[in-house]
This record gives sequence, structure tokens and C-alpha cells, in this order.
Amino acid sequence: TAKLNSEKWLAIHRTAHKIGIRSNCTMLYGHVESFEDRVHHMTQLRNLQDETKGFNVFIPLAFQPHNNHMGIKDYTCGLDDLKTIAIARLYLDNFKHIKAYWIMLTQDIAQIATNFGANDLDGTVVEEKISSMAGGTSGGSLSKDQIISLINKAQKDAQERNSIYEAISTKKKYKTINIQKNFLRPNKKFSNENINRLINSSLVQLGLESENIKFETNQNDLISVALNFEYTPGSLDSAMSAYTSISQNYKYPHGLMINLCESQYTRSAPPSWAKVVDDLNTFKQNFPNQSISIRGLKILWQIAQKQKIDIKNLFKEISQLGVKSIESSLFESESTLTNSEIIDLHAAAHQNDLPTIAKIEISCPPNGTIMWDSFITRLEIFNQLQEQTKGIMAYMLQPASNSNLMSLEYLKALSITKILSQQVTEIISPIPVIPSFNKAETMKDTFFCSQTNKLLPLCVLFGSTDFGNIKINTSNEKDLYYLNKAVRANKKNFALRLNRFMKKEFNLFH
Repeated sequence: TAKLNSEKWLAIHRTAHKIGIRSNCTMLYGHVESFEDRVHHMTQLRNLQDETKGFNVFIPLAFQPHNNHMGIKDYTCGLDDLKTIAIARLYLDNFKHIKAYWIMLTQDIAQIATNFGANDLDGTVVEEKISSMAGGTSGGSLSKDQIISLINKAQKDAQERNSIYEAISTKKKYKTINIQKNFLRPNKKFSNENINRLINSSLVQLGLESENIKFETNQNDLISVALNFEYTPGSLDSAMSAYTSISQNYKYPHGLMINLCESQYTRSAPPSWAKVVDDLNTFKQNFPNQSISIRGLKILWQIAQKQKIDIKNLFKEISQLGVKSIESSLFESESTLTNSEIIDLHAAAHQNDLPTIAKIEISCPPNGTIMWDSFITRLEIFNQLQEQTKGIMAYMLQPASNSNLMSLEYLKALSITKILSQQVTEIISPIPVIPSFNKAETMKDTFFCSQTNKLLPLCVLFGSTDFGNIKINTSNEKDLYYLNKAVRANKKNFALRLNRFMKKEFNLFH
């Protein structure tokens, strides 16, 4: 059936308002419309609201791209969602409520939107079919407690309402979680006053402050990813065959990553160092021009401990083998290492001309906020090491094991890291571990589900300069398409990361 035109739609709502029936209004965006169309749509609603004051709420609806006949394949990006919410809040100043409709935005973007002008998240929604049939991935329902948690962890107070936006009185108060007001670390380089100011700032304030930081480098506007063939010790023959096959027709610059953490040996014990050395030499002989890196800083520490190898000699041998850099793995927790142990590891690598990527894990309990003490301490000691060695290429931020970190909190940690770490100019948001409300959705084999697709541009907005590593395969062109899109949404340039964090600008569409 044909839809009503705008004149008839407005006339129906005008009539309802005149006889005392209030209504809601929506705007579907992210399909065939222009920005001018959006402004025109909101202007008509604003004018009618001035006339009747009968609208309860304005609800922007993000287009869901599945099962449509318009040839649209992409979800709206999170940056567009937040801009739409923010513009609506500023322009529709005669509307009391702006809704972040989590079913179409995703729970992550809806929560973040409470910092950008939204003051309503909709409700529990027992069953929803329209969005899911069109490709929505947010799930069919949220419990009351889940909604309250989303609101509270955004540092907002939750108020239950009815369908006509009247507050429902309850004995239980849904107050925000108390954030850390008195962060005290005397005699340290970071001033207590500055740390307290940052951790108590809103996400928007942090984003503005971090955006104003420009480093003395020609890579300020380059947001990158590294493409690597990954080899895990223990399967040399099959790996050599696979890499030979892939590399013959692979057209993008890439490196070779020796991934110690996913080795078949690491479940019971670290791999034999002699075996790793033999495999490295074999790869070097067969692919002499290939840049080689090692992932698994903690595994290297375990190898040194259990096989009684001096860690400095271990890194010296790694350097002599032609390895270009060392980085931590997403799948090993370094929280069990003391600060002195982790610093000694990085320092030993730097002394042997092996730059490192340093991981900072973010801990967050289920009913609390980020444990800023451990986070700031680890950041501080890395900054002090960087002053001495200049050997840290980048910081890699990820949730700690079993951490209940929300995407909003992750973005806040990104900005604080950028503000406090001006000697380390690169910050990595590894795609597989960017936190999301729907963790199962983001951990699928494909990196770019709707949840991740929406969050990538926001990571860039709040401080990320790199998305980590992607294994080379035949689907990389699709991966690069989505990354390129996320980066250019921020008016920055996409790049491929090469040896030792050198970046080469890359445009898939040239």
C-alpha cells in the first residue's frame, strides 16, 4: 500500500493533537534521502510542534539494509547516528524528548547517544519483528535491569515512564554509579587534579579535548590497519604451503606475524624456543624480503622463565634473526605480570632494537566503572619508559579478561590515553575486542557486523589511530572497504600499516 504524503500525515497528527490525543513522530534516515531532506523533515515537525505542542517525542530511525529493493547494503555508521541525535536535540528545541531507539541503533550507540542529546531509550520490548526482518541485530528484547544498567553506566539517572511520558513513581531509585572522585597518586608525574578532571569529564568533553591534540608527525590524519599472514609454531609445512599459495596473487602490502599465543603448545607449555628459531629461519630463507614480527610478549617471558634463557639474550637472538618488532597478543592477559616485570620485558626488547606495542588492559566490574587506578598506573609506567627508550610504537587498548566494559567506557579510556600519552602517538583499537553489548555478535568470524561497523568511526573520533591486525585472505577487500568508510566518515585518510608502524595511504576506490 502507498504511504501517506507529508501533508496528509501532518494533518492527521494536527487533528489528533487538537482533540487532546498526543502522538510520537519519527524520521527514517540512512537510505535514499539527502541531508537537506532530513532538515526539511525536522522543520515540518518543529513547525507543527510550535502550533500544537502535541508530540511526545522525536524518534530518529536508522535504516536497516537487509531485504530492501533499493540496492542499499550498508548500515548507518555510528558517527551519523550520533550527529542525527545531536542535531535533533539542538534544532527541535520545542521537543522535550529525543529517543535513541536501541533496536535500530544497537544498544551501544543508544547508550552513547545519551551523551549526545537523547533522553529516552525506549523500553524492554518483549518482541520486535520489523527491525529484525530488515537486518537489525540488536536482539528482540532487553530486561528492565539491562536498560537501567545501560543508563547508569552512561552516568545518567534512570526514570521509568509510561507510554505517554509520565514518570512512574517507584520506591527504588535508579541512580548513576558513583565514579571515582578522589584519585590520589602522590609524587607521580600525572597530577591528581588533572586525572580527577579527566575521569569525571563527560565523553563529549573528552572527545573535544583529545581531538585538539596534534602530534609532531606527518601521520596525524592517517588511520591504519596491518595485514599479516599469521603463522603459529607447530604447523610449518602447511603454513609454508598456504602462504606460498596466498602470496602469489595477493595484491596488498603485508607482513608475516609469528603468533606464539595461538600455538598448539601454549595450552600446556610455551613452544620450544629452538623450534621457533628453526621455523623463523625457514621463513627467512624462503621469503627473504618479508617483514617479520612476533606476537606474544608474555609467552616470550614464559619461554625465558621455563627454558632458563636470559630474557636479554632471548631478545638479542630475536633481533639477529631479523624480526622487526614485538607486540602483545589479544589473547594473553598481562595483568598477572607486575609493573616491573612488564617494563623490564619492553626495555629488554628496546635495548636490542626491537620496538614494541604495549597493551593496556581495562578492568571494569559488572556494577561499577573502570578501575582507573590500575589503568592509569600502567599507562604512567609505559610513558616513563617511553621517555627513556622511545621504543613503544603504540598503545593497544582492550578490555581485561572477564571485564564488563561498555563501548562508551572504552571510548572514554581511548580519549584519556591520547590526552595523557603525548609521547606515544599511536593508539590501537583491535577490531575483535572492541567492546559491545552484543559480544557474541562482534566475535563472529566476520569482523564487520553491524555492531562493529557502527563503533569503528567512533573509535577514531575519540582517539584511535589504528585497528590492529587482519589476517590476509580472499575477503580482505571487503574488510578494507568498511575500514576505509569508517575512517573517511571522520574526514581522515585510511592507510595500511607497514614495518615498524610506517603508514602508506590507501584508497580502495582509486
